[in-house]
Amino acid sequence: MERKNAQSYLEDSHIKKIALAYEKYETVPNFAKVVTIKDIAYNNFSLSIPLYIKYSPQEGEVDERSVQIRYENWRELSETAKQSFDKLNAMVEMEFKEYE
Repeated sequence: MERKNAQSYLEDSHIKKIALAYEKYETVPNFAKVVTIKDIAYNNFSLSIPLYIKYSPQEGEVDERSVQIRYENWRELSETAKQSFDKLNAMVEMEFKEYE
């Protein structure tokens, strides 16, 4: 999955990976797990992915960015989200004014 502007998108390669895991119907470490109804019952019938897939970064996948870089990235994404919410609120306000 790829994140752009704090949004997640499935690209063609991601969709193919999901479809292949489904077709093969086998466990793929860090991605897919075949479970039984008993396993699901044990988890109170929750299908929450983290209950079944435990992600562990593969060698070379460790995020080695500094705390400062991560913080700056977070601030940028937060500002983008704020601007999007401001635009949305302005559009909603305009819609309400039309009905007054």
